[in-house]
Amino acid sequence: ILRCYSMMMALPDPWGWLERSVSAYEMDFQAFCDGEMWQTYLHGCRQNVEECLGALHTIEGYTKSYDGYTPLYTQRLRECIERLQQSVLSFDRGEGVCPVVEKWQGLNSWKKDKQPPDLKAWQEKAKAAYKRLPANLDAKAQWEKMAAAAPVLATLAELIKSFAEEYETRKQKKATVDFFDMEHKTLAALNNPAIADEYRQRFQAVFVDEYQDTSVAQFQLVNLLCDENANICVVGDDDQSIYRFRGATIENILSFEQRFAGAKVIRLEQNYRSTSNILDAANCVIKNNEGRKGK
Repeated sequence: ILRCYSMMMALPDPWGWLERSVSAYEMDFQAFCDGEMWQTYLHGCRQNVEECLGALHTIEGYTKSYDGYTPLYTQRLRECIERLQQSVLSFDRGEGVCPVVEKWQGLNSWKKDKQPPDLKAWQEKAKAAYKRLPANLDAKAQWEKMAAAAPVLATLAELIKSFAEEYETRKQKKATVDFFDMEHKTLAALNNPAIADEYRQRFQAVFVDEYQDTSVAQFQLVNLLCDENANICVVGDDDQSIYRFRGATIENILSFEQRFAGAKVIRLEQNYRSTSNILDAANCVIKNNEGRKGK
């Protein structure tokens, strides 16, 4: 309950979000099919298929990179392709597709077998599955799962509300506020245009550190303090975002240039803390992350 509460309070409208979440699980079937949740689910499945296709291209590159052949390479490659096959076939059962990249990370260290696999055929199967995705995923089954979970979610929402009420009572008795209160009370004040204008004029510049670990509520605070002509500077590293469990979203830093048109990006690429061996090892891992700006 405390974890759910903490995640909620990282949003600008936590109680509205909770109410909408409960309502989403209680909607009728047609509303579910037309709604954002089902479309988001389809989008996630499509992304998984694209991961499969990307991995296939990677495997194809490996098969063309080496002159030698070994049975070990064949065995591992076949395992990878079999897992991909199961993922593609799962469309027919309406299960979606799971990412299948775990066993492909070390392919560049293996040598080829005498008979490279027919990767082109698997690519075509994956593409065909992608095209028929909306028809094969079973919306009815997904909706039934949500409908079955609705009472549980409603009960959880009531427990969260009870916890919040008791927590608020104890804070008031001690005349204290917590970190979330500081954010939400400030948001409430800045939603008054007159107050927002006053503080925009008071601050000539806005500086935000560790921007990769800011929440949606904190992003809204920055928006209210800064108009389109604001002098704003943020510092952060999208590779070091570690507070998602507290409601942080990496999208804040990834979309900064879109939110503040004309922003200048300065990459700090010189490291004074670690040796080259440590940096090389870390970068080999980090470069596989999705949703990063790159350095």
